[in-house]
Amino acid sequence: MAFDLDAYFSRIAYGGGTAITGATLAALHEAQVGAIPFENIDVLLGRPLDLSAEGIAAKLVTRGRGGYCYEQNLLFMAALRALGFEVTALAARVRMGYGAPRPRTHALLCVEAEGREWLADCGFGLRGLLTPLPLSPGSEVTLPLVSFRVAAEAGLNLVQARGEGEDWSDLYSFSLEPQHEVDFVMANHFTATWPRSPFIRSLIAARITRERRLTLCDRAFTEITAAGTVCREVTTPEELFALLARDFGLSLADPEIATRALAEQESWG
Repeated sequence: MAFDLDAYFSRIAYGGGTAITGATLAALHEAQVGAIPFENIDVLLGRPLDLSAEGIAAKLVTRGRGGYCYEQNLLFMAALRALGFEVTALAARVRMGYGAPRPRTHALLCVEAEGREWLADCGFGLRGLLTPLPLSPGSEVTLPLVSFRVAAEAGLNLVQARGEGEDWSDLYSFSLEPQHEVDFVMANHFTATWPRSPFIRSLIAARITRERRLTLCDRAFTEITAAGTVCREVTTPEELFALLARDFGLSLADPEIATRALAEQESWG
């Protein structure tokens, strides 16, 4: 089944060029992360994910939902390939303060454009990329609110981030070994079922634009803008619904899905 580029462009409100260039890649990346939120509601509720191209497009494009890394980056890969980009799927080990090595559970992409390789990642959530990074050690992209760079470490590539007034912190490390669909099926099964996985224990959502970085972790809502960082607690189910719709742009077919997801962990009392 051919990928529906028109429906995808409409979903991410994209009206730019489609040439196989770094500029097109960057514009599409920024449009997707700004329009399609990172969210794990189905995983939190124990609902299986369909990682086929058709299943992901039906959820994220047609039904107006978001998704986490496998869904986000497989959707982006399908769109890029439909345009003619050369794309290789990769897998990373998330760092984020962990000392011991973690399994390769994060999906990301290597994209070729104008003779260069780019790291594209629409699905890292709480500290995600706004635009692709040149896939070469020492490359750095200075962006509003959070900047990113790629470093080399023992034969691996290491992605780091730095906010205003912060030091560089590690996000994840990865090799250039290509991944297949079955690799993500296995990794998703682990991520969605392992008892200690954060994705089955906490409601997580994120949305990234140049002006705002929004994150929701259970009841904690954080908004980062040029004016600073504001954190507040979500106190009612009604507030949660309004937040998901207004700030994360989520269209939820089941009007009670988000409330049930959070209520599974603790009461609203």
